[in-house]
Amino acid sequence: MTFPELGTLVVGAPERMTGTVIPDELRAEIRQGKRVLFLACTTDTVQPDQPLPDMTALAALVLSDPIRAGAADTLSYFRREGVAVKVISGDHPAAAAAVAAQAGLENASAWVDMSQLETEDGLLRAALKYTVFGRVSPEQKRQLVQAFQAQGHQVAMTGDGVNDILAMRRADCSIAMAHGSEAARQAAQVVLLDSDFTALPHILLEGRRVVNNMTRTAGVFFVKTIYSILLSLFCVLTNLPFPLIPIQVTLIDLLIEGYPAFFQSFVPDGRKLTGRFLPSVLRRSLPNAVAILLSSAVLLLGGGVLGLPAGQIPLALYLVIGAVEVEALLKSCLPLTPLRGFLFLTASAGFFGAVLLFHGFLSLPSLLPGTVPVVLLVSAVSILAERLCAFGLGHIPRPRNAGKQYAEFTCP
Repeated sequence: MTFPELGTLVVGAPERMTGTVIPDELRAEIRQGKRVLFLACTTDTVQPDQPLPDMTALAALVLSDPIRAGAADTLSYFRREGVAVKVISGDHPAAAAAVAAQAGLENASAWVDMSQLETEDGLLRAALKYTVFGRVSPEQKRQLVQAFQAQGHQVAMTGDGVNDILAMRRADCSIAMAHGSEAARQAAQVVLLDSDFTALPHILLEGRRVVNNMTRTAGVFFVKTIYSILLSLFCVLTNLPFPLIPIQVTLIDLLIEGYPAFFQSFVPDGRKLTGRFLPSVLRRSLPNAVAILLSSAVLLLGGGVLGLPAGQIPLALYLVIGAVEVEALLKSCLPLTPLRGFLFLTASAGFFGAVLLFHGFLSLPSLLPGTVPVVLLVSAVSILAERLCAFGLGHIPRPRNAGKQYAEFTCP
């Protein structure tokens, strides 16, 4: 602020003001985690975006930030879960490191003054080496996020100011504080309504619940998708009609896929995320789809050889598909809990009970006693084929580091 008779008053970091010297007692305050600002004066003209002229320090403002009660527990939780926490701050690096150490951050003494780094290579080396980054510009924050991502990490960035927006938009997950700027809140994917960093473990657990439960249940949905494609190709090649009609597929969707998946999605699951979603789901679902294709080929081409009347083949095939789908449902319910056991039993009983009771509505014939042994035999062979296929897929080498995923929570 400029006054005609006095000159220009400037408030800011002492080291940014030329001609000012930080006394030893103020350096001690910085080392204790205090934030020190100078009020300085100059009679020279100050131009925007130009180096500041020499100034005379008039006063020092010493500020301190209280550590929240749950900060140490939050950082300890992230450390146990394999989440690396980095502190990226515009404050003096020694002050930021002291506050981080008081909060219980591991390796908080490893800090760097980012204003001294002028090259991109230096920034990349600093990202590998240090835990606390001080005097960071907005552009450097974005570059640090990119450096963490280049190391193979998934990066979550927390911020509350306009100077954090570049990094937040570049991060894989952006988290804003409610008391921060409106621009930061608009740029973020998650807003902490109470502006409390200690809420992040709950966010992490919620994300794990969603991903783990989706991975668990998606395998059952993918079974139908894959076998529908394979069975369609088989019918085209053999010039046979597709053996299922929409109402029959709807019953599978409702009882075996939708009903258990809906209730399982609410079950807490805080396991660490490993692997990637699509490969994991395909490993779960492909063996069941292949088993259904094989059993369908056997029944459609050799049902008469097995002693089935022509009218019973659609029913036998539908029951075998249901048995293999139920086995996929059982895999998704492991390890069994009272809730998962209840969902498995009711879904299985509901499906087979509906087929037996409402076979006319499903455009299926009534079940004859001679069909039962064939259904049981083909179902057992299909499930055995599924197990063999799953065993084979389980021994295919996975890509390196496919089971390792980490997150970086960067906190301004």
